[in-house]
Amino acid sequence: FAARARQRAGNPAEHTERACRALCGASADAAAAATEAALEDLAPREGLPAYEVWRLRIQQSFAREDTP
Repeated sequence: FAARARQRAGNPAEHTERACRALCGASADAAAAATEAALEDLAPREGLPAYEVWRLRIQQSFAREDTP
């Protein structure tokens, strides 16, 4: 989310790039794109508010396949 907020504001920062690479294994631009993509057709689901669905989608986009 922070990567997308910085991208949208036009104020990239090296620490955001480093954090995205460390936490997501992706560039800040890729993290920003995943955040934006997760908004597509966003709606509440199974008793979860739309914001939580959005957070879960972002999290799932960076989940490692080798994680149990």
